[in-house]
Amino acid sequence: MRPLDFFSQADRETSFSPEGRLAREFVKLAAPVLGKENALDLCRRTVSRLGENAGPALENMAAFLLGEFDDKTMSLDDELWDEIRESLEDASDSIDLDTLTSLMGGLLSRGKLKKSNLIS
Repeated sequence: MRPLDFFSQADRETSFSPEGRLAREFVKLAAPVLGKENALDLCRRTVSRLGENAGPALENMAAFLLGEFDDKTMSLDDELWDEIRESLEDASDSIDLDTLTSLMGGLLSRGKLKKSNLIS
């Protein structure tokens, strides 16, 4: 299931929890990129921060991780981009190098990587 297909169902859910169906689906989508534990951690941090409003953010995060992010119709705030960057850094030892390069390039092109992130 593609992120946009799945998350279009988010509006029909009346509550959102880190252990709920939408969170489980986010982890299924993000785990092939980040690994299951990193995907679960990213989901929990996002749900903890945004609560019941986390659905659209998780949709957009999954879209970015899967190369389906559309800058014209999707958005993430700076803190969520930082969460993605941190998750990529945490998983960098286990992510396919081409995938990692592509995703970090996506962050860089959007101005979400700072020099301090690149020099460590």
